[in-house]
Amino acid sequence: GELAWRSSTELLSVYIWERLIAYLPGMEELELYETPQSWCRYRGPSLQAMRERGSDTLLGYFQDPALGTHALRRLMRELDRPRLYAVGGA
Repeated sequence: GELAWRSSTELLSVYIWERLIAYLPGMEELELYETPQSWCRYRGPSLQAMRERGSDTLLGYFQDPALGTHALRRLMRELDRPRLYAVGGA
């Protein structure tokens, strides 16, 4: 429910921010585009704030070891696998 209103672009922006802020401590904002009409401008915490409070709690949802283990997810992986088919006579 908490993630329902957020787009993948917004979540990716948070993730990218958290990976870059240590390398670019003066970074003030990040813009990430899906298309020319669909984008996100994110202003994340400073490096100091990140060190004090840690990762954004939203990203915790994606660190759950059970993520992706649902039976339907396994079925989708099976359906996406390339298959070899024998064609022709004996």
